[in-house]
Amino acid sequence: TALVKVGDTVTVSFTTSEILIDTTVSISGHSANIAGLGSNQFKAVYAMAEGDPEGVIEFEISFIDVQGNPLTGTSATTDASQVTFDKTKPTLDPVIITSDNSCSSGAIAKAENIVTINFTSLEALLSTFAIVMGDTVLVTDLGSSQYKIDHQLTDTDEEGNVSFLIRVTDLVGNISEDITTTTDVSNVEFDITLPLLTNVHI
Repeated sequence: TALVKVGDTVTVSFTTSEILIDTTVSISGHSANIAGLGSNQFKAVYAMAEGDPEGVIEFEISFIDVQGNPLTGTSATTDASQVTFDKTKPTLDPVIITSDNSCSSGAIAKAENIVTINFTSLEALLSTFAIVMGDTVLVTDLGSSQYKIDHQLTDTDEEGNVSFLIRVTDLVGNISEDITTTTDVSNVEFDITLPLLTNVHI
């Protein structure tokens, strides 16, 4: 409840010591909808939009009591609670792919070789999802925002560049773009074609 993304609702709840005749609340610079809950309790709600600034969400409560005394500009919580707005999709850097084939420094692979993809997230993640060569695969969390994928190739896989897709979700629920390329131009070529001798002479 301390994080919010686009479309999520922020609620400011407050209680007053006396009856009010006029109340206004702004959240992230926008007028919020206010509802009275009885017993001098109120809540103000606002749905975050793409144009709102990222970071700790600011709010302001103003009201007039039944005696006509105004209170303007209350902008801090009494319990130190705060909500942070995050609208940025998570990104990965670096993303590197290699194979355990000893030839060409791991840039090629044959059947039974294991392809490894290592990637690092620039922020903490809630979940990860990956596909390698059309198969959904396990993503291992190595800690410190580093992750690893191991996938063994088979002779039923299609020859050519090893394909992959990685999709991650950050703690607030923002989903990354589909990541299908490495950040260092690394690549693994899958080859299951046996070499042929076309001209043998003795």
